[in-house]
Amino acid sequence: MRNRRYITAPEGSGLLDVEGSWSPSVLQLLRARKDPIGFGEVRRERYGEVGATRFFGTNMVMATGAEAAEEILANRDGAFSNAGWDLLIGPFFGGGLMLMDPPDHLRHRRIMAQAFTSTALQSYFPRMREVVCAELDSITPGTVRLYPLFKQMAFQTALQVFVDVDLTDQQQQQVRAAFTDTVRAGTSLLRLPIPGSRYQRGRVGRRALEQFFAEHLPAKRRGDGTDLFTRLSTAEVDGQRLTDTEVIDHMIFLLMAAHDTSQVALTQTGYQLAAHPHWQDQVRAEVSGLTDPGYEDVSAAGLPILDRVVRESIRLCPPVSAYPRLVVSDTQVLGRYLPAGTRVTVPALTNHRNPKVWPDPHTFDPDRFTPERLAEVHKYAWTPFGGGAHQCLGMFLAMQQIRLVYAELLSRFTLSVPDGYIAPMDYSAIPIPKDGLPVAFTAVQSLPTSQGGADRVGA
Repeated sequence: MRNRRYITAPEGSGLLDVEGSWSPSVLQLLRARKDPIGFGEVRRERYGEVGATRFFGTNMVMATGAEAAEEILANRDGAFSNAGWDLLIGPFFGGGLMLMDPPDHLRHRRIMAQAFTSTALQSYFPRMREVVCAELDSITPGTVRLYPLFKQMAFQTALQVFVDVDLTDQQQQQVRAAFTDTVRAGTSLLRLPIPGSRYQRGRVGRRALEQFFAEHLPAKRRGDGTDLFTRLSTAEVDGQRLTDTEVIDHMIFLLMAAHDTSQVALTQTGYQLAAHPHWQDQVRAEVSGLTDPGYEDVSAAGLPILDRVVRESIRLCPPVSAYPRLVVSDTQVLGRYLPAGTRVTVPALTNHRNPKVWPDPHTFDPDRFTPERLAEVHKYAWTPFGGGAHQCLGMFLAMQQIRLVYAELLSRFTLSVPDGYIAPMDYSAIPIPKDGLPVAFTAVQSLPTSQGGADRVGA
């Protein structure tokens, strides 16, 4: 059953109705998971920039385009609440900064910012590079699956640089499994605590993470370390500090971001470099003079070509594909009426391929991010780190990490994939390649080796 009129604007308001589909939410969700890019394009063409659908048993408005993204993410009238995330990840990442609204959001962000100052970021860098180099030094030429490689690297970086606690291999695997289960539970179709279900595994994972951070928090409160966990535990603004529960909530969320979203960006950048050797050669030439790269060396200014490659890679596949909000007071987006109680989402994956903004949007073209061309692009057309007051607090650290990895990796290896290879993506949660994304690693300054080498990391 279909009904194109989803929301009717009040008579005389001068606002427009919202049209959409009332097809079953499971059917809509399956379509979106199978081809989220095509799904978003079809809905924009059929219902316009602001149209409705059904997900997870509830009606939801999809607001596409940079102008709509700005109205919602900038949230200048305060009509859009981040409680929109509750439907998906609230049970698993409740208390995280991304789920907060004013005034709590401002208070928490001011305190947490102490762990993301320039001084703090620079203090993380030496240990981060040590972890990255150790992981890369263990690779031998042959076929390497990028997803498990970078998932392991991102996890080790998060654990050793940001948490900095001594764990056995078994304990590390337990924490990693808990994170994975917790993240994937957010998009469960069956949202009931049935034993063995994805949803229930997420609940168990969340409890395990709470216990893990609670066990180590007292030592961090007393310590004087430079890791993020210690900085967050001891940060103080105007005499205010985070409670134990607040620190634990934020650490769970921050490690999810550092662990899972970073590996998406790393994996997608490697995929694009392997598929576009011309750009790989340019980046390798750019990083070739870095024998002992420091914090400033891997900045956007220091590595502008690599920076453009990373930005274009996460334009094509942003780690977070959409930003949900809950309307808390009657408002409008692009002239379309949205009453209080409406769930609305900004689909970054769709916006990042909007042909009105990005000519030939499915083509890999890092030069889109040259200063000259970027000056003509709406600031909310590219939102891999969100926007407005909720723009990701760790975005600069994440970009530094990605540039560091490729500055080191491309000095060791040439990456390649077979002609015509297209990574099969699973968008059911954090976007991941279904095949692990196998890439041939050939040692720099050596003859190419067969692409049939043994996998260094698991399938």
